[in-house]
Amino acid sequence: MNDTQSHKKKSIIIYLVFIITALILSVFSWYYIEKDSKNKDINPLSLDSQTMQHLQINEAPPIHIQTHIESTTANKNPKDSKQLDSASFNNESNHISAQIDSNNCHNAKSTFCHDLQSQASSIETKQNLDSNNCHFEYSKNSNTDSKSNMLPSNNKDLAHPCRNDKSPNSIKNSDKTTTTYTKNPQRFYKKPKVVIIIDDLANKKDIKNFQSLHLKLTLSLFPKQFFSKNNPDIAKTLEFYMIHLPLEAHNFEQQGVINLRIGDSLQTIESHIAQIKKDFPKLAYINNHTGSRYTESREDMQKLLQVLARHKISFVDSLTTSKSVAGKLLKEQHKIHIARNVFLDNETNIASIAKQLNTALKIADKQGYVIAIGHPKQATYQVLKEYKEILLNDYEMLYINELDLLLQKHNISDTKTPLPLLE
Repeated sequence: MNDTQSHKKKSIIIYLVFIITALILSVFSWYYIEKDSKNKDINPLSLDSQTMQHLQINEAPPIHIQTHIESTTANKNPKDSKQLDSASFNNESNHISAQIDSNNCHNAKSTFCHDLQSQASSIETKQNLDSNNCHFEYSKNSNTDSKSNMLPSNNKDLAHPCRNDKSPNSIKNSDKTTTTYTKNPQRFYKKPKVVIIIDDLANKKDIKNFQSLHLKLTLSLFPKQFFSKNNPDIAKTLEFYMIHLPLEAHNFEQQGVINLRIGDSLQTIESHIAQIKKDFPKLAYINNHTGSRYTESREDMQKLLQVLARHKISFVDSLTTSKSVAGKLLKEQHKIHIARNVFLDNETNIASIAKQLNTALKIADKQGYVIAIGHPKQATYQVLKEYKEILLNDYEMLYINELDLLLQKHNISDTKTPLPLLE
């Protein structure tokens, strides 16, 4: 009898030890999973609404700006696609952009948009999204010379507009440009100036990839939001940076991205910019992320420029709409309208980006300088890598602040006016 009781006691003890061990392992597993998920880079443009609801955000934004998705009309037949020129792919005036919701992009690592045929039927002009951030919007108003049809030719082209690009480090050597650079024998300047801005930067990995090129690139970082919470610390390590300020667009919104909106009060704008300046004390330049609707509003742009001037921040116009009023307002204030000349990568393929870069270099040859905007895409990285020697030997790479000082020196009021022939 004693042996039986002793055996039962040992069994109970072993059973209790097993249960306690299992509980301890479960707690540790939960802790490390939570820790890993908090440290994980988040792509704000690939979050679905359910994920947004359950995502724990411990830091409140400096101001409350409600974000929403403006839906497109589902039963509207698409009009004939407009011919958009290569310099105006990314224009947002009258833009019709794809709606990103819980039925479309499911997670930050493998985002594939579904049901695009029904969405495409509501697009009046063109649906094309940034392969990394799904944020491009296009205008049916275009005022430049060279034109090309940007509407995809088949449903396969529409299948993955939210596809995340691979890391630039994973590019195969077989990916080569098909557009060859030829130095212009009649160029007006011996060493034209080139400014290349890389927008949409929200994590250290993308920044390091482009830093590895050892080119003087103007890195434009998102303000501190939950998906870019480390940007203030990253900025401290950079020689020069700019902030990519989200502004309201026509019929398009990105889930989780806080932006300034039409009708925001002067106090709201002041609070928003003051917080950004606090997060990035050395900040001196801001360019707009989207913002077709906002930059077309004279009243709202007046308020924004007023606040930026108070904080000694210059506005760089991404020209996401041909109707931007920034140029007129800055001219009235006797300030330079710094605006991009070329978008590099609205089409995410090496040949197109190389062609756009060649276009930018031709502009630099003619007017002495150029401002081009690209994004953290593998193809953009590859083209810049292949053009590195050309950019370093035949041109002079500048940060946007260095070009600004040069334009001021020669009393140039906008970035379409040539530099005087000094060489």
